[in-house]
Amino acid sequence: MDTRTISQAKRNIRSLLSIVDHFRCSLGLNIDELMIYMTVGDLNVSARKTEFLYIRPTNMTAVAYSLNIPRETVRRKIKSLVDKGLLKVRNREIFVAELDDWVAISNKMREYGDTPVALAS
Repeated sequence: MDTRTISQAKRNIRSLLSIVDHFRCSLGLNIDELMIYMTVGDLNVSARKTEFLYIRPTNMTAVAYSLNIPRETVRRKIKSLVDKGLLKVRNREIFVAELDDWVAISNKMREYGDTPVALAS
């Protein structure tokens, strides 16, 4: 493997770590919570090629299956995300609390992903 490939891999990893660190510091989210929050939003939103946006509920089983993590982990993290005001649960149906916030966070992730930030070593 050449040094250019290794350097690109390091930039990619630093970018990912920067994203996780940003949301850990700004929202108090660990990586599992961030992944679950983004997955719930992804499962909630059905953006078809029409002018309509469809919001549909999801559940813990679908989130656990999507991320291939234990359902119990999802249950605990969803409770934490509800306590932080990021998710809502109604009759076992899970929604992002504010779709605008979910979109803003996804845009921030893209911004961080496009601009690697050096981490302290």
